Amino acid sequence: MDRNKASLLLGRLTEARDPAVLGRLCERSLPALAEMSRWKATGHAVSAFFIIGRLADLPEKDIERAWTGGRREDVIEKALRCGGRPTSLR
Repeated sequence: MDRNKASLLLGRLTEARDPAVLGRLCERSLPALAEMSRWKATGHAVSAFFIIGRLADLPEKDIERAWTGGRREDVIEKALRCGGRPTSLR
């Protein structure tokens, strides 16, 4: 499975914001998700970006606004500052 397809699956798995799932992603996949969120092909980046937004503990509407409003890097940086754990789990 390639990264894009994996991000689609992980996007669905993170919709419920299960702390165990988010914690595991933060521990093991944060750098890859950040990289994918920065991809120029927006159709391939969007799933990873929404996962990153969930790791940053942002509401879905705020993630969507950041995506459409060009504030992607702010969300990515917030998630990267989570220290390996989603902000809701610290």
